[in-house]
Amino acid sequence: MLDNIHKIIHISDLIKDKHQKEKELEYYEKCLSELLIKMSMVKRDIDLTNIIIDCIKTEKVDAMQKFFDKKDQERILDF
Repeated sequence: MLDNIHKIIHISDLIKDKHQKEKELEYYEKCLSELLIKMSMVKRDIDLTNIIIDCIKTEKVDAMQKFFDKKDQERILDF
C-alpha cells in the first residue's frame, strides 16, 4: 500500500510541474510574439532607410519631391 501512495504523490508532482511548464510556455510565447512584432518594425525601418540611401545615391530625391508635391496638389480640394 505504501508503494501506491508514493506513486500518487509523484503523479501529483508531475501534474504541478506540467501546469507550471504550461504557464512558462505561455509567457515565452507572448514574449516571442512581441519580439516578432518589434523585429518586423525594425526591418521596415531598415528597408525605408535603404530606400532613402538609394534615392540619395542615385539622385532621385528631386524626382521624388516632384511626385510628392503632385500628390499633395491632388489632395487639395479647390472650391
